[in-house]
Amino acid sequence: MALKKLTSAHIKALLVRIGSPTTGAKPLLEARLVQDLGLSRLPLLAKDANTGSKCTRILSIDMGIKNLAFCVADVTLDLGPNQSTGGIEANFHTIAWRRIDVAHEIAEATAQSITEFSEGSLKPFNNTMEADDPFHPRALARTAYILLARVLLPYEPDIILIERQRYRSGGGAAIQEWTVRVNMLEGMLWAVLGTLREEKAKGAGLSKRHDLGFPNIFDVSPARVGAFWIDSAKVRQGAQHSSIPPKAIETGPEGEINEAKSSTISLRKMSKGKVEKKAKIQLVQSWLTDSPFSTEPATGSGRGMNTNTELTFSFTPHAEETRKDLCSTASRTKRLRSPSNELEKTVTVRKLDDLADSFLQAAAWVAWELNRLEILRDRELDI
Repeated sequence: MALKKLTSAHIKALLVRIGSPTTGAKPLLEARLVQDLGLSRLPLLAKDANTGSKCTRILSIDMGIKNLAFCVADVTLDLGPNQSTGGIEANFHTIAWRRIDVAHEIAEATAQSITEFSEGSLKPFNNTMEADDPFHPRALARTAYILLARVLLPYEPDIILIERQRYRSGGGAAIQEWTVRVNMLEGMLWAVLGTLREEKAKGAGLSKRHDLGFPNIFDVSPARVGAFWIDSAKVRQGAQHSSIPPKAIETGPEGEINEAKSSTISLRKMSKGKVEKKAKIQLVQSWLTDSPFSTEPATGSGRGMNTNTELTFSFTPHAEETRKDLCSTASRTKRLRSPSNELEKTVTVRKLDDLADSFLQAAAWVAWELNRLEILRDRELDI
């Protein structure tokens, strides 16, 4: 079909399928579609020694400080048509899938206590308020560097996906302080990665700038990932009609969804954001609960996967523990005693949406590439 004959709605639907922005007038949408169909999201940089097929390692980061989640996966493409669906397939082999408290992780990575982490490298400033504040730019800069150098980059990713942060006010007049802190960490991660890349280019010489073996880095809009996987109309409907016990879903300081600590008889409506977060968790659970693990059980549940493409998932033993934790129907709990040892409370320790978001972000990146290849292969457009 000729591109000029397509309506704006059809062009936007194609842009959603390949993960591109959908704002702008029709001429801009047409130009963006032509451009983005020619850009691969998965440069096949490595060789899989076992199968001989090319693979790309993706590191997907869901931003946070108390609850930063990341997923590392090796992706291989099967460009031949699937015998049953005729679509393109990808294998998504998860190497690592974790949620971390950044401060504790950095302290562990440097073999220091948290106190030493916040003060040891700042000895000239130990008597200042800045030295005692782990969120001061000076301390957070060191956090960003160690997080990358000792925790994330050792996985040797080919592609790094960083969740793009928004300045949210939560409906209030001011932006929450925690949002500013997470945004600051996001900016510092970009700055450190940019510096490392430029330093490597400088050492290799300008002639080798495009062949550095350094990861390609992309920001990913969480709204675009959500629009791809989750039907927005169903989310709005769920927000209008769903009611939950007040503590069945709780929002943490970084906006994360926690499992219920307790339930009561009184009900309240779920916000649109909470409905969408719950839908994302349920989507990942639908993929990963029953073997073989794939997106096939959820095909058609969102606007983006109404195609013949399919992702199949596998896990290393370490990542398998996270999968089991996410998909378990019974909440894991820990027992807490009061100082008098007379009262025990059961509280959940899982934060599900951070893990789901990091996984969905990486899966969306792969699905967008599969859809791009499918559109080009099937010659849906004359461009």
